[in-house]
Amino acid sequence: MSSPNTLPSEQPAQGLSHPFPGEPLQLDNWVRESFHALDNLQDELLAWHSELDHKQAELDRREEKLEESQQQQHVLREQIGCWKQELGQARGELQQLEEKNSQQLGDLETLERRQVVLETELKVASQRADELRVTLEAERAETAAERQAWRQEFQQMRLLLEHQGQLSSDDVDAPA
Repeated sequence: MSSPNTLPSEQPAQGLSHPFPGEPLQLDNWVRESFHALDNLQDELLAWHSELDHKQAELDRREEKLEESQQQQHVLREQIGCWKQELGQARGELQQLEEKNSQQLGDLETLERRQVVLETELKVASQRADELRVTLEAERAETAAERQAWRQEFQQMRLLLEHQGQLSSDDVDAPA
């Protein structure tokens, strides 16, 4: 029997006689070439098998990377969802702040208009106070002048009355 590594055609080369006496050399060459071709085919198959293993390993790595990428995508989608929610909240807060700011700007404009009115009123009141002060000073000066005139007249009247009182008392005291 032949072993799994040997072919029945190898047996004649081990000492058995060939059934065809003129062709053993050609048959041996053909068998050697066939074994050589089988060895080459086996080498190619091993190379292909090695290449397939390498490609399978590469595919496995790519598949792992794909899974990692999908997991990262999932994580990023969740993070994007959180960011969208935070963005929505921030936009709501921004809108509230803008409304509050708009209201405060309206209040500020109202206060500024009120300030302009009050400043105008203050200016008018200051001018009126200046006018009244000038008028008051003029009236005081006039009153002081009138008082001085009345004093002088009273002094003259007193002098006249005193003089007349002396004259009358001299007339009353004088014998007639």
